[in-house]
Amino acid sequence: MKDKFIAFWTHNTLLKFLSLVVAFILWLIVVNYDDPTVTKTYSSIPVEFLNPDVLTDNGKVYDIVDDSGMVSVQVKAKRSVQNLLSRDDFKATADLGKLFPDNTVPVEVKAVRFADRIDAVTLKGKGSIALVIDDFKERQFNIQVETTGDIYEGYMVGNVSLDKNVVKVSGPMTKVDQVSTASVTVDVGGMTQDISTTEDIILYDENGQQIFNQDITLSRTSVGVNVQIWKVKTLPVTYGYQGEPAGGYGLTGVLSCDPEMVQVAGVASVIDEATSLVIPSSAVDITGSTSDKKVVINLEDYLESGIILTDDNKTAIVTVGISALQSKMMEVPTANIQVLNTPEGMVSTLGGLGEVTAVELTGLGPAFDSLDAAKLTGFVDVLSIYNPEEGEPAPGIYETDVYFNLPEGVKASAVKAQLIVRNEDAPDEQDE
Repeated sequence: MKDKFIAFWTHNTLLKFLSLVVAFILWLIVVNYDDPTVTKTYSSIPVEFLNPDVLTDNGKVYDIVDDSGMVSVQVKAKRSVQNLLSRDDFKATADLGKLFPDNTVPVEVKAVRFADRIDAVTLKGKGSIALVIDDFKERQFNIQVETTGDIYEGYMVGNVSLDKNVVKVSGPMTKVDQVSTASVTVDVGGMTQDISTTEDIILYDENGQQIFNQDITLSRTSVGVNVQIWKVKTLPVTYGYQGEPAGGYGLTGVLSCDPEMVQVAGVASVIDEATSLVIPSSAVDITGSTSDKKVVINLEDYLESGIILTDDNKTAIVTVGISALQSKMMEVPTANIQVLNTPEGMVSTLGGLGEVTAVELTGLGPAFDSLDAAKLTGFVDVLSIYNPEEGEPAPGIYETDVYFNLPEGVKASAVKAQLIVRNEDAPDEQDE
C-alpha cells in the first residue's frame, strides 16, 4: 500500500507541480478580482505641531500661513481595508524642532490603525507647512460693559459692576496689537429690576469689528456682571436766600431758579420718597449786594444719598433781583390811622397831626409803584407806652411812633404822633 502511495506522487511529478502552480495563480486571480488594491484620498486631516517649546522658550509663537493646518493623503490598500478606514485613522505631525530657515516645517503622516494592511500612505501637495513666526505679546485690558435693548419706560441703567474687571490677552504680537477693546454685552430690554448674569468677553479692533482668532488666548473667557436698574423721576427745585442787601438797596421781587425742574434717578425705594430737590437758603447769601445776585449751584451737592441727576447739566442758577431803592413822599389821611389797645375805661386820641400825615416811602417793584396814599392805613399802639402787668397808663400826652401797613419790601420813614390818654369820664380838652 505504501509503495502505491509513493508511486502515485513520484509518477508524473512535473505535471502535478504545474497543476499546483496553476491552481495558486487561479486563486490569486479570484482573490484580487473580488478584493483589488485601490487608492483613496483622505482630506482635512489636522496637523499636530510637536515641540512648540522650541519657539515659546525663546519668546516666539507661530501661526499657519494659509490658516488651515490641514493636509490630505493618498492611501493604497485593499478595498476591504479602505472600507474600514476614515481620516481619523491617520495622524499628521509637524516637528517644530525641524523648522527650516524659510519658516517651513515638514509634515509626516502615518496610519494609526491597520498600518500593517496598508501598502502606502502619501501626502498630497506640499510635504511641508509654511509658518509665520512672531514675537509673543501679552496685554491687559479693562473690561467694558455695553447694554442693548430698550429698558422699560421710566427706568434707566444705573451702576454696573463686574466680578473681574480686567482680562489679559496673549498671543502673536501682530494679532494682539489688533485688539482695541474687551467688552461684555448685557440685554436690558424691558427690565425693571437689577440684573445678575455671566457674559462672554468679546474682543474688538479699533473699528469696532469683532476679532475672531484662535491664536489669541484670554486669561478668562467670561465674567459675572451686575446691572442696577434705576427708577426715573422729575422733581421740582425749591430754593431761597438769606441776608439783606446793602443800605439803600432792596429786592425787586425777582426770585428765580433755572432750571425749576430736574430729572433724577435711583433705586425705587429711595426715589419714591423724594418730593423735591432742596437748595438751602444758606447757599444764596445776598448780604451787602448792590445788584442782582446770581449764584451757580452744583445740584449734586444737595442730592439725597442714592439719587443721581440724569441730565448732563448738573448746575442751576438762582437769581435774586436787587436794585437801588426808590423813594417818594405821600400824604396819608390821618383818619386812616387807628389807635389800638386802649384800656377799658379810658379814651385814646391822636394829636399833633393835621388832616394828613406826610410820610416818606422807599421800595421797589410793582407793589411800590402802585401805592395809593388814600388807601394806606396805619396805627398807633397804646401798649407801646405802658406795661399792662403794672397797671393802666396814667392819663397824659405821650409821644409815640406811627406804623403803616405796607407791602413787603416797602418801608416808611419814622413818623411821630402825640397819643393823648384820659379817663373816659374826664372832659375832653377840646370840648372845653
